[in-house]
Amino acid sequence: MDAAATNDGAFDWAIPADQPTGANYTIEVRSVTTPAITDSSNSPFAINAAPPAAAITLTAPNGGETYYHGNIVPITWTRTGATGAEVLIVAHSAGQPHVITTATANDGEYQW
Repeated sequence: MDAAATNDGAFDWAIPADQPTGANYTIEVRSVTTPAITDSSNSPFAINAAPPAAAITLTAPNGGETYYHGNIVPITWTRTGATGAEVLIVAHSAGQPHVITTATANDGEYQW
């Protein structure tokens, strides 16, 4: 932790790995030369041990549906963390992959 930082309106804090986790953190900024000049965070924020793992979770179709030739099938998913800007979508049948699209926006929805 720096005892004094340049008063330029910004400071990038690299949170150390040994910083205790918790949901009750606030930041205070105080003038070194005039300690009465100060301000603090309006609300607490959290520090966690690690960012969430990247994941994609398919939400539909997810089993039990029946589709027919000519149907429009909504394929939906949620994403967590850094999963990239695009996704590949593949249908598998009897162990064989059938590419639906090689790249579409990772926005959680594709109409097949």
